[in-house]
Amino acid sequence: MAELIGVLTYTCPAISYGPLYTRALEFDKTFSLQASKGQFASRAFLSQEAISDLRWWLSNIMTSSRSLLRDNYIGTVTTDSSNTSWGSTFGEESTKGNWCYTDLYDMGRKRHINELAMLAIFNGLKTHTRDLTNVSIVDRTDSTTALSYVVRRH
Repeated sequence: MAELIGVLTYTCPAISYGPLYTRALEFDKTFSLQASKGQFASRAFLSQEAISDLRWWLSNIMTSSRSLLRDNYIGTVTTDSSNTSWGSTFGEESTKGNWCYTDLYDMGRKRHINELAMLAIFNGLKTHTRDLTNVSIVDRTDSTTALSYVVRRH
């Protein structure tokens, strides 16, 4: 179930309304993991809402689409992060850095890896596009969660 949700989430940027039809699946996955004490190989139970969402995916995945790119983008920034560092490339230019304490902790709370991925996107865009204004840039990251927050913001 977790693998299926991962695949569906990965396709969400290209499928109109896709994110609306993953919530019940996520809820059921979380409930099943709690019931099995975190065992991913255990049986998962699907609610009627999750089954309805799966039917939506089966009916729409082959015909639904949404443009991933704006018409005129000038390049692609690729970003990645870990619990210790981040990196970014734009064309032939690359940069990287280690996280400092204030990057890793927010008011004493350790940041989640998705927050670090968003910081890596921010650092990459800030570094590579500092002299550019009013342009569209594609960001490639392996964090679909961070990317979804960036996309929703604009």
